[in-house]
Amino acid sequence: MSLTEGASAPSLGKVVFRDIAAVPMRFWRPPEDGARLPGGVVFPGDAPRWVHMPLLGGKVWAEGPPADPPEAEPLPGRYAFVGPTAHHFGHMCAEFLHRLWVLRDDPDLVPLLVNAEPARPQIPRFVRDYLRLIGAREPVLVTQPVRIEELVVGEPGRIYRTTCTAAYGRLAGSLLPAAVVEPTGQARHLAVLRGHLQTGRCLGEAWIEAQLAAAGYRAFHPEKHTIEEQIAAVMGAERIVFSEGSALHLLDLLPPLRAQVAVIGRRPGMALVRHSLEEKAAHLALYRPPFMIGSLSKRGRRASALTFLDPADVLRFLAERGFIDPPAAAGFIEDDELLRADIAAYAGYWRTAPGDGEAAAFIDAALACCRSRKPNPQLALTLRPLADPASSPPAPPASRPAGAATRDTPVPEAKRTAILHIGVIKTGSTSVQAYLEAARPQLQAAGLHYAGAVGGRAHKALADAVRDAAQGGDGAGAAQDRLDRMMVALQAELAALPPHTDRVIFSSEHLSGLPDAAVSLLRARLAPMFGRFLVVAYLRRQDHFAISRYTNMVRGGKGVASPLDVPPPDYERLLNRWSLVFGAEALQPRIFDSRSMPGGNVVLDFVSLLGVEGLPEPTAERANPNLTPAALELLRRFTDLAQRDGVAGIDKVRESVTARLQRVAPGRGHRLARAEATAYVARRAASNEAVRRRWFPQAPSLFSEDFSDYAETAEPPVDIDAVLDLALRLLAAEDD
Repeated sequence: MSLTEGASAPSLGKVVFRDIAAVPMRFWRPPEDGARLPGGVVFPGDAPRWVHMPLLGGKVWAEGPPADPPEAEPLPGRYAFVGPTAHHFGHMCAEFLHRLWVLRDDPDLVPLLVNAEPARPQIPRFVRDYLRLIGAREPVLVTQPVRIEELVVGEPGRIYRTTCTAAYGRLAGSLLPAAVVEPTGQARHLAVLRGHLQTGRCLGEAWIEAQLAAAGYRAFHPEKHTIEEQIAAVMGAERIVFSEGSALHLLDLLPPLRAQVAVIGRRPGMALVRHSLEEKAAHLALYRPPFMIGSLSKRGRRASALTFLDPADVLRFLAERGFIDPPAAAGFIEDDELLRADIAAYAGYWRTAPGDGEAAAFIDAALACCRSRKPNPQLALTLRPLADPASSPPAPPASRPAGAATRDTPVPEAKRTAILHIGVIKTGSTSVQAYLEAARPQLQAAGLHYAGAVGGRAHKALADAVRDAAQGGDGAGAAQDRLDRMMVALQAELAALPPHTDRVIFSSEHLSGLPDAAVSLLRARLAPMFGRFLVVAYLRRQDHFAISRYTNMVRGGKGVASPLDVPPPDYERLLNRWSLVFGAEALQPRIFDSRSMPGGNVVLDFVSLLGVEGLPEPTAERANPNLTPAALELLRRFTDLAQRDGVAGIDKVRESVTARLQRVAPGRGHRLARAEATAYVARRAASNEAVRRRWFPQAPSLFSEDFSDYAETAEPPVDIDAVLDLALRLLAAEDD
């Protein structure tokens, strides 16, 4: 093993290692000060200490494995070490992206990250977006032991819990395109607050945001925007009002700002804010909150707390420092309705069940606390860590044999991952569900569980229960009771799982059709049982979706004349709805296209996400095959006649006819003309492009633009003789 020193940056060191090993990690924090990390790069003993992971502001450097793994796959090429993967925007930006300055002088290096979250063996999407933005090559993720031909490790230019210097900011900023660092057409005044979130915020932030919007500020929610859009908005603004949170850590990767910045603190000390901005902002004003009220979270309690401040006092603070004009006399704490609604919104997010006594008690105590403007000692106790914080959750290796025991350490329920396969409809969900049901024993042996208490093989019952409970109205009470019973059954099912089970799978294409309120309710009810979420959604080109959906509608007796009458799905709206609730990092959109999926099979594609070896091979049989145009026309005419004549038991008769047609006349369905198909897809061109830009920026288009499988002209109408001939074949098949 050899190393050479270098000095590409004036005050930062660089080391080049050759023939060096790296192994995946089980988590990205050592279990205790001074302990070794469970994975990472196997650095030699004489390497500079800064090649390791800095802790406590660089006072401690956590080392990785002491010795090479017994076996490792060769990884040829030249790489730039980035660090571990953390699927947390703030921590990743603050801690693990500050060695990339080495790409400035050597852009041919490939960024290399070490997987540190086995339940999510992929590079976070926002990291990929940032790497593309700075012009880096496609990154590599270490998910198994490897031996790297050449690894360049730069000294971190910013160490968490120390000052992010202006000099490093200029160095990091030099990696970004000039059009992003010096943008045009951006809002002059920006408000980046957390009032729309309940995962840790200040009292009345949504009210403060509304007042700032009325004063000409653009309300900016970073999670709704790409990294590029976030940077351009910040760099183009003249005044910014932040709430303390993860959004601030993006600034660690930027050059000094021209904007005057005010930050509303969530923690009285505000040390992290000062570390990020005291050398980077043209002018910095810090509003320190009087105290933290309390927390309903069971982990990360202080980070998820509700903080007390007087929103009217915040406006006065901003006016005194020139961020807004003096506000008109307005009170928030004095308005009992506003105050109660704001606290109830926070408590409602963390409530585990309707009538939750803990949440109700929190609301009452917090109201009294705010009215008196004094901390409540009992609520303050909720800010302390739990007795067993489980700061280093055990997790499975990224890939392991399905039939072998993987570990003896139990996985706490709150650390499990819920994998939500939400469809969408007509993307092979039935096949995925049939496979998961059949492979339950092998999945269980590998630490995965396909949920049973929420609807058997397919989880439509879960989607229905959440939708009905979220709708309200006359049946809301019964719907809530049904959902409560389902959640109690699910909790009992989870409690009985083998201790090594770390991932639980839910699957229903009907989840993709849930309205906003139902998606929020789903997360609220599952959050107490799981520490992480992965939402998998398959997207199918709209014309192929419509042809398949049309067949389903005809089977179901719906009066639809053509696939062109099926509304084309809006995938941008779908993904935005789920990302706003679960977070963009939790979403895993996939393209449903046999030409790009492994083996042309959606089941294989879904199984590949699980990172488990040795599972049974899926069958190639389609769960819901299409029909010939003549079969569709026969079924449509049969339904029309039966409904007109009032045939009793029409649904059962239609199901029987459909089953026989699937045996006698399987086909490709209704065929469109090429111009019809392209025009149909074009109806969602703006939505598709927005999805591509946000979720698939490396792709030239969201879907294949090849429409050559369609004829130039539409197929002629189905001949009545063909329909009659098919009817006779059906009768003959029945006689047989």
